[in-house]
Amino acid sequence: MASINSVHDYYRCEAFQPEDYLHGDGLVSSRKALLFIEFYVSVDGFVKYGDLTLPTDELTSWFVVISSKLSQLDVPYDFHSSLVTTITNCASSIISEDRNSNCDIIPMVVKITDEEEAISRAATLSIDGQPLDMVPANESSIQALKKTKVEGCSRQCVICLEEISVGSEATRMPCSHVYHQDCIVSWLEQSNLCPLCRFQIPVKSSLPRILD
Repeated sequence: MASINSVHDYYRCEAFQPEDYLHGDGLVSSRKALLFIEFYVSVDGFVKYGDLTLPTDELTSWFVVISSKLSQLDVPYDFHSSLVTTITNCASSIISEDRNSNCDIIPMVVKITDEEEAISRAATLSIDGQPLDMVPANESSIQALKKTKVEGCSRQCVICLEEISVGSEATRMPCSHVYHQDCIVSWLEQSNLCPLCRFQIPVKSSLPRILD
């Protein structure tokens, strides 16, 4: 699955195709395919949503349209060029995938996060700090986390603040955020929330075990 994660000075941009969507039916459509992009921009603790539907055969004309959408979502224009490049590169990869060749509408998700906010937010939930209202994730959910190879550019694990280098293996949450294996396991043993976006995975049951 095409996916691009990059950091542009102040913003982290993740662009990917969601896994839970319906593929084409195998029939060749006479209609032009459309790319449906969902935008989630998180700045200063607030998440703004927007979407765009764009023809897949007009990638070169996308800059103005995507830039306009980013402005509506309060992303400063100075960052548009690098962000649009990330978005269009991922879009091009998604469109070229065989599984999308017969789709009339191809979905894509773009998450843009204020990098300083993300790191600061994660730091406030320090593993050593024992913050309030932390509920451990259940063991089966932790064991079900998928491994992924970091490609394109290095990432930062916001739990330990160390780099996850290109080519190395990382552990991916269902929300697509990646961390060092040991870091995210230790985190989830205390909190079921993703450190970056607060995505929730199932919690450890508090009910007593019933013996036979």
